[in-house]
Amino acid sequence: MYFNSFYPQTMTFILLLYLIGFGLLVSRYKAVNKWLAVGFYLSAMALLLVHESTSLLILGILFMSVGILRLPNRQWIHGTAAVVTSVLLFTCWFSANHITPEVRAMNKYQALTQGRLLATDQPEQVAKTSKIDEQFALMKGQSYYPTAYAALAPQTDYTQQNFSQRYNLPWLIREYTEHPHQFNLLLNRAAKNMLVLRPRLTGTQEKQGDHRPFQKTAYFSLFSYAAGAYYPKTYGFNCLLAAAIMIIYVSGLLRGLEKSDQQLRSHFWLVLGLLSIVVLVPPVTIVLYGTANFVTHLLPVAVCLTSAGLILLSDVLQHRLWRTNDEV
Repeated sequence: MYFNSFYPQTMTFILLLYLIGFGLLVSRYKAVNKWLAVGFYLSAMALLLVHESTSLLILGILFMSVGILRLPNRQWIHGTAAVVTSVLLFTCWFSANHITPEVRAMNKYQALTQGRLLATDQPEQVAKTSKIDEQFALMKGQSYYPTAYAALAPQTDYTQQNFSQRYNLPWLIREYTEHPHQFNLLLNRAAKNMLVLRPRLTGTQEKQGDHRPFQKTAYFSLFSYAAGAYYPKTYGFNCLLAAAIMIIYVSGLLRGLEKSDQQLRSHFWLVLGLLSIVVLVPPVTIVLYGTANFVTHLLPVAVCLTSAGLILLSDVLQHRLWRTNDEV
């Protein structure tokens, strides 16, 4: 569906594949291939600029870049690392801060109505903690652009002044910190949507023939259906899986350091970056955007988790994690 129109998720998917591909290619050389390294960082900067939510990938990209910056026969390593890190962080800041006021207002509104208020059975008590009138508890679960009747229109000046402007990000983080159980409920809801690559309320069939509304095509969907049906739907499982994979790569990394296996060391940083996205993006997404548009916000998480699994499978089949080999 994303490829049939101008969705930013299309570019996110393509650039993530480029980024991972460049990382795998660079690791095959004992010395830096400067053009592959340039391609990696250009892809990373383009990815950070594609959409506001992709700026959440910055930490994972920085981890991936360590594997390139630490390649041997690299001059001025510290200066290069400082410049690259600064450019990536600036690109991330530019992407996150250059969005329209309307989108910013929508994100802030839904971070509470489809986030903090949605996690509690007593939304009026949450409203009190930030001096918001209890009537705004009615906004629980409501979108910025509601499809049905809204008790209070989100776009009005009254709602903005008496609701949206009464809370900020530090207050929201403190609320989640004080109520970890409710935050965990939202994390598990995110885990349920993590591998659902197709939005449920959007069809992919053309408007012709006997196709019903919301009906989807069935081809190229086996992996999506299987992952959505059988993959464990808890955030804790994702963390445990990431930890187990990293333990495998740490043991392999130690062997790689002994045998000077540069490819294995680069794969360690690449997989670490991918798994950091899997672990960190869901909670940050909940804090910044709430549960709105989970499928689109978590698309990079699904791509990174799948890619990390494929890299692990390749390294296991090639016996890289237990038998080190230098490749030119």
